[in-house]
Amino acid sequence: MPTFAELGYKDAQAVEWFGLFAPAKTPAETLQRLNQALVAATKTKAFQEALQKGAFEPMAAETPAGFAAAMRSDLAHWAQLIKVSGFTPED
Repeated sequence: MPTFAELGYKDAQAVEWFGLFAPAKTPAETLQRLNQALVAATKTKAFQEALQKGAFEPMAAETPAGFAAAMRSDLAHWAQLIKVSGFTPED
């Protein structure tokens, strides 16, 4: 299978990330508490070491708004790549 660069997409990157989602109508206070707990967990030595063992680079959005912005950016990035590739779901 050819790489992105071999296909002519020299600037294409694929970055794997994981996120935590909650139902749309989750109260803001609950989201804030979940976010605080998640951010605290990602900063622990054990979590950092576990990610590094899996060859992951640890990084976290500090706020739900930051995570949403990162998702929007990632979706726009992939939408552009799909558009220029000519890929269709039927392919």
